[in-house]
Amino acid sequence: MGEKINKDLGRGWSASLSPDGKYLFFMSSKGLSDQSKPSHLSYEFFEELQTQPQNGNPDIYWVSSDFIKEFTIKEGGLGLQPNGL
Repeated sequence: MGEKINKDLGRGWSASLSPDGKYLFFMSSKGLSDQSKPSHLSYEFFEELQTQPQNGNPDIYWVSSDFIKEFTIKEGGLGLQPNGL
């Protein structure tokens, strides 16, 4: 689904539209990029990391579903129907 959803760091799964069709919810296990890792690892770093999103454990995200219409139109449909979105 392009850069709006797919990222280099991590995996995504369990995508679901909200009942009103306005939002896409999904899970992702995004990890730290090499740029965000400290040069010296410490206990405090790992302790703080475990309480933050994007630490490699699954998190739940949501985005506007508007991109689905754009994706469907740009890609010639791919058998998808906006269905009022």
